[in-house]
Amino acid sequence: MAWTLIQNPSQSGLIRLIRRLGGMPIKYVRHACEPNTVHEGRNTRYTGCIITLVDERGDTVTKRYFGSILERDGMFKFLSYTNQF
Repeated sequence: MAWTLIQNPSQSGLIRLIRRLGGMPIKYVRHACEPNTVHEGRNTRYTGCIITLVDERGDTVTKRYFGSILERDGMFKFLSYTNQF
């Protein structure tokens, strides 16, 4: 039950993200995450990340496109796709 409550917003967020940005030209400008990272052994978790993009119309857009990111041994994984769409 708990996993379903976590998974559902992430799954719908990923679907919305792909529907809104999939197949469109975008340009990455910059990103920023909250300065307080969480270190748990070999894992580092980044939260509150926002990305600035230039969309197909040339508008600069800054949004949260995903939830937390986990880094382990130089590899990164999105923990959630909960976003602002």
